Amino acid sequence: MGHAINQFVPVKAVRLTTKRNVKHYPRSIKSTIGRKKCLWHRLRDNPMCESVTKDYKLDVAKCRVLIRNYQIKKERQVIAANNAGAFYKFSNKRLSCKSGVGALRDANGNLVTDDRQRADMLNSFFVSVGSCDDGNVQLCRHVLKRENVLNQCNLTLPLSLQPSESSNQTYLLGQTIFHHCYITV
Repeated sequence: MGHAINQFVPVKAVRLTTKRNVKHYPRSIKSTIGRKKCLWHRLRDNPMCESVTKDYKLDVAKCRVLIRNYQIKKERQVIAANNAGAFYKFSNKRLSCKSGVGALRDANGNLVTDDRQRADMLNSFFVSVGSCDDGNVQLCRHVLKRENVLNQCNLTLPLSLQPSESSNQTYLLGQTIFHHCYITV
């Protein structure tokens, strides 16, 4: 019976693959990527055509800008969320070694993968840059004179970014995030 099944029943080979890192982009970016792919096939078939080459290069630049703007938007959403969990989730996705500390190189340039050797290397590094605690509390002296102290700082916002009295918003100015109650308009 088994011989007859093996001989007459069709079998489909299933390929077991690992999970691919698929990027999920909005429809506008997906359509631009699809157009770029189509232009790439046309360029591959006719590499001497200048108009296709020009269109392909323009689409590559457009895709780059759209994807970078999308990444910036996602980063700003993490900042605006003001949530430590969202920040750690966002940053942990970008780690190259998710299980802990990756392989290190010693002073001779040799690759170190043993846990004990990596721990010793990290310990010696942190000891070299740290200082020993002797239990004495150091007194802090004023580095600046009293006349060199910053008393006031005024920031101006465009009218579109000025907060209303009831708003509970944060604003990104440069690299610093300010809550609206700290901004004097």
